[in-house]
Amino acid sequence: MKRVVFDFSSITDYNIVVCGVGGTGSNLIPFLTQVVASDKSKNITITLADGDIVEEKNLKNQKFTQKDIGKPKAEVLAERYKRIYPDLDIYHYDRYITDVDTLVKLLFINQRTYTKYFPVLVGCVDNNATRQLFHRLFYNDVPADLIYIDSGNGTIEMSGQVVVGLKKGGKVILPPVGDVYPQIFDDNDDIQSEVGCSINNSEHPQNICTNVFSAVTIFSVLNTLLFFNKIYNHIYRFNAEEGTISSKSILKEKV
Repeated sequence: MKRVVFDFSSITDYNIVVCGVGGTGSNLIPFLTQVVASDKSKNITITLADGDIVEEKNLKNQKFTQKDIGKPKAEVLAERYKRIYPDLDIYHYDRYITDVDTLVKLLFINQRTYTKYFPVLVGCVDNNATRQLFHRLFYNDVPADLIYIDSGNGTIEMSGQVVVGLKKGGKVILPPVGDVYPQIFDDNDDIQSEVGCSINNSEHPQNICTNVFSAVTIFSVLNTLLFFNKIYNHIYRFNAEEGTISSKSILKEKV
């Protein structure tokens, strides 16, 4: 079986929407903004979407400080990295994503120029209700092209996975996380309240190393896409306690 590598060298315009800027998302943003700001050969827009507010408990494993408490997470991070990189096209959406139409608008239209960029959805959410929404978007007719990178990790175990979904010209090339882990459809959690995860995080605070491993794994995918114009792997699994990351390459017979 031959390994397949997807080439994106013909694409120079990307619209990246990061949904969820808590434990994983907030640790991803410093890496992502730095690499985007350093690459002048592409037009890349970043939108941070999260309806959550910074709380004291978030300071343990998220990229926030005491002065950020009470402020919208997405706004704090967007404004911080806009100050660091003034030329960066970065925006924030300080509400929870609750419908496909909102996602399409955020992903498909660049907020500054209102032109079509290749959409990249990065899911760093901690509830399966939102993943179910992302899954519906992936199989929607619009957008016809989409890269959907999803990260999930445990609250107790220091392990997790990243799944890369790809759709081009309306054809599913790499199935999204919902096809790889169909158990996400068994949950009936709440997009906006995220009560279950909040309780888990209070009882078992997530170790920051888990979030960093998750963020670095996502960043590896994005860095390879943006800098080297390639997608190499479909599924990544990591264990922060053991210090390991493994990947499952794309095989010709599965494409």
